[in-house]
Amino acid sequence: AALAYSESGDLRLLDALRSAAKGGGDIPTRAAAVVALGHMGDQRALEVAKGMFGDSDARLRVAAGEAMVLLDAPERFRAVEVLLADPTTAVSGVQLAGRVQDAGIVKALVARMAALGDPAVREAVVVALGRGTTDDALKALMALLPDARLGPAAVSAIARSPHPGAMGVIERMTDKRLGVRAYVQRRTLRGETSSVMID
Repeated sequence: AALAYSESGDLRLLDALRSAAKGGGDIPTRAAAVVALGHMGDQRALEVAKGMFGDSDARLRVAAGEAMVLLDAPERFRAVEVLLADPTTAVSGVQLAGRVQDAGIVKALVARMAALGDPAVREAVVVALGRGTTDDALKALMALLPDARLGPAAVSAIARSPHPGAMGVIERMTDKRLGVRAYVQRRTLRGETSSVMID
């Protein structure tokens, strides 16, 4: 219900959502309320989110981290790092890392990928890295290219990457077959062409 309120855009609901987020209600309601406030861009919810992030319940920490990301809070980078470092919130941290990244988050993603045994989650880490704009994210993807299991996902992530240097990586791929595949994907998805690649 809280998320539906945020989608309605009715600003009269802000006070009710703030009360629900801060109050002693059940955990799902508090979590949904703070995320809804984040969707509505209510900067006053930041203090609520920062306090909630220290809660012992993982659901509240995840919701608080998401609210910080939605509000572009300066603390959002550190919050995602913390979520990635905790096994109980790591999967949610990976999802948020697809929306906000810096060097610390990239390092935490790589560390979490090494610790995870679930192939689906490891591939989700690769996808998150592919959404990053930092040099560190692109370098992490390049390091995965020789990996038999994650290499193909890394190729696709580089092809989709918003990083301006991604085409250069594609041009230098030693496996020309993968390079051509990545180039076709990038040209299709981003409209970027290269005189080095076969058109």
